Formats: sequence, C-alpha cells, structure tokens
Amino acid sequence: MVDVDTFFTLSGKEFPSILILGVFTLSFLVYWKIFSSSHGDTKKIVRARISGAVLFGILPTSVFLLLTDYSFSDIGYVFVKGSGLLIVTASIVLSLSAVVLNFFNARIPENLIKYPQIREKNWDKKLLLLNAVSWIVYIIGYEMLFRGLLLFPLIDLMGIWPAVLVNVALYSVTHIPKGLNEAVGAILLGIILCVLTILSGSIWIAVFVHIALGLSNTFLSLRNQKDMKIVFFKGKR
Repeated sequence: MVDVDTFFTLSGKEFPSILILGVFTLSFLVYWKIFSSSHGDTKKIVRARISGAVLFGILPTSVFLLLTDYSFSDIGYVFVKGSGLLIVTASIVLSLSAVVLNFFNARIPENLIKYPQIREKNWDKKLLLLNAVSWIVYIIGYEMLFRGLLLFPLIDLMGIWPAVLVNVALYSVTHIPKGLNEAVGAILLGIILCVLTILSGSIWIAVFVHIALGLSNTFLSLRNQKDMKIVFFKGKR
C-alpha cells in the first residue's frame, strides 16, 4: 500500500516530465480540435502548420524552460560538440532512404488520397515554396516536442529505454488519424530517431530526416496526381 504523503508528493525529478506530458496533451487537443478538418484548403493547411510549430515547439519550450532548470542543450536543441560526423552521416543516409521509400510509396492510391495535403490543381513556384517553408517550420516545432521535450526529461526520470518506449508510443498514437500504415511506420521511425537523438545529444538528425520525408512525399505524390501539375512556366509541367 502506497503511503498517502508519498502519493501526493511531487519530487523535483518528476515535475519536468509531468509538466511536459500535460503540455503535450493540451497542445494536441487544441491542435486537432481547431485544425483537424483543414485537409485540401491551402490557407488552412499553412495556418495549421504554423500554429503547430507554435503549439508543439515554441509554446511548450517556453513554458518548460521557464518552469524548470533545463537549458536548450539539456533538451537537445543545440549541435553537440563531437557529434557532427554522426549528425551529418545519419542525416544523409536516412534522408536518402526516406526519398527512396517515398518514390515507391507515393504511387499507392491510399497515399494519393491524403497527399499532397494541399490539393491545388496548379502548383507554381510560389505555392511550392509556401508548401516547403510551412512544412519545415511545422516539422522543426514537431521535433522540438517529440525528440526534445518528450525524450530527454523522460530519460532523466525513468531511464533510456522506458523513455524511448513512451516517446514512440505517443508518436505512433498521434499518427493514427493518418491511417494504420503511418501509425505502424511511426513505431520503427520513432525508435530510430530516438536512438540517434540520444547518441548525438541533438534533435537535428530527426529534424533533417523528417523534413526530407515530408518534402519528398509531397513532391513525389504531386508528380503522381493525375489532376495536379507543376507549372514553373506557362504551358510546361
């Protein structure tokens, strides 16, 4: 039987993890409530991505750093000295792997129903740039949360592998609205990105790989859409 005083006592080691799990839950509830129906609408999608960067990255980080003793380096936001080779090598290898995977995956009808998220028929340079920048901003915020705030504090509380399992479970669950395949795929990708984040002490491998995954999927899915085209110049695709 647990002592009542112990049950209601929150240690300094537990507080950061409880704080970020609470902020994570609130952020996702707000995000999905407001932006879950934005598929296809260009303005809503761009607004959702920017808002996601704020709700997942900027806001949680500000609250977390304000209320705890953690620093940017403690949550992996900086490039750690001595990890440069690992970050560059892993980022290149995994990014190329993501592009190859998307080359085949982008042709699947199930994928073409969902991607690209923006459903404009004609994609000019301005739209391509807007899509890329908004994706990058969103992904940086997303990885600040998952590979930063939801990983390092949990490691300090429960150890490496329990923290990784909790992280991957949350990462997979958040992909369920996108379908079973993405939710399952997020398990393997989540483990790989968490391990590399821990080894490098930095979230930036995950950021670079996730950006490559998102942008290549958008572009290759766009190329496989019969009713969409890229128009750099009038009359050309």
